[in-house]
Amino acid sequence: PLMSITDTYFVGSTATSPLPLSSMALATAPLLAVFYTTNALSTVTSPLVSEAIGRGDEGAARETCVQALNIAVILGVFVTALFLVGGEQILDVFSPPGVVNTLSLPFLRIRALSSPFLLLSSASLGILRGNLDARTPLKILLGANLLNVGLDVLLVFFLHLSSTGAAIATSSSEIVAGCAFSYTLWRRSNIRPTLKMGLLSGEYAPLVSAGANNILRTVILQ
Repeated sequence: PLMSITDTYFVGSTATSPLPLSSMALATAPLLAVFYTTNALSTVTSPLVSEAIGRGDEGAARETCVQALNIAVILGVFVTALFLVGGEQILDVFSPPGVVNTLSLPFLRIRALSSPFLLLSSASLGILRGNLDARTPLKILLGANLLNVGLDVLLVFFLHLSSTGAAIATSSSEIVAGCAFSYTLWRRSNIRPTLKMGLLSGEYAPLVSAGANNILRTVILQ
């Protein structure tokens, strides 16, 4: 959300018509819906990891971390494919077809490219918090937001790419943050996604069940 606010400021400061901001607002709606629902991945991972560490079961803690990363990658790839293939139809749900939808589609598709990395960041945030480390996520996210500001200045102010430049800036920042989180986990504990399928199998049950309950609560509150 903070990156979206930054993008809105820079595009709004350079736009000569309301269309760029309108297209960004429309494209951001489904993106924020995905963000708020998949944020459950971070919320449920933290207590599961900390609980396993608390009872001295390092193996269970590590397995939960890997499962969370696997879910992040699989869901992220699914979201990317969904927005790339069905982006036009998704935008039509939020607004009647028109010029704004046409301008929103490139923004949505560019932002969708970083979905796997955004979900990796969310899962990694939960893992690090479960390990009582809140400083590392703060540094990574602060750096990603500063990078987003720098890219917005370059792409929107100087190269005049408007909403397209803002989308590139945010997606690039989210990709960098996801890579930074992944590198941190790999360097510390050699934890990385294994791309194991079977999310409905028994070993994923605690994480999937807790995540589904959290997503349901989020949807109801919205």
